[in-house]
Amino acid sequence: TYKQTVNAIIVRQDLDNIDGLKDLKNYDVALVTGDNFMSVVREKFPEVKIIEVKAYESAMKMVALGTADATITELPVANYIIRKLALSNLKVAKEIGNLYGRDQRYRLAVRKDWPELIPILEKAMNSISQEEMTALDTRWFAPLARPTESNQDSSKGARTVINLKFLFGIVLG
Repeated sequence: TYKQTVNAIIVRQDLDNIDGLKDLKNYDVALVTGDNFMSVVREKFPEVKIIEVKAYESAMKMVALGTADATITELPVANYIIRKLALSNLKVAKEIGNLYGRDQRYRLAVRKDWPELIPILEKAMNSISQEEMTALDTRWFAPLARPTESNQDSSKGARTVINLKFLFGIVLG
């Protein structure tokens, strides 16, 4: 396990009364078809009105445009999409930790017929220094913030991401 994540309820800035999944009762919640939240919400919170969508970007856009009241996704995914699409009217209403025993840890997986890839990936992950991991965390896992002079200089983190993309490109390409 290299990383653990949290999930979040994402709403528009003007929606203030959401402090947990129970508060989504009678709200329209956009969820990605097949996402693990779909079954949890249906089972534990049947009063939530689910709008199924095909992609996380679609769910976030629906909330931003008022077609849905909320969505639930991993916090890094939400942060990325909000930044990418400049959805400035969205906010994190509530972070959700361990969701009914669901595992929230990131792992690397390898096809059974590619066992030689395991030590390559392990070596790549083990070569990332704590400083580089912190830079990656800051870039991908940190809460939304306005860019400042100090957080715009992420050359080490960017270099690490480029190196990992290069490694995966060679191995998988």
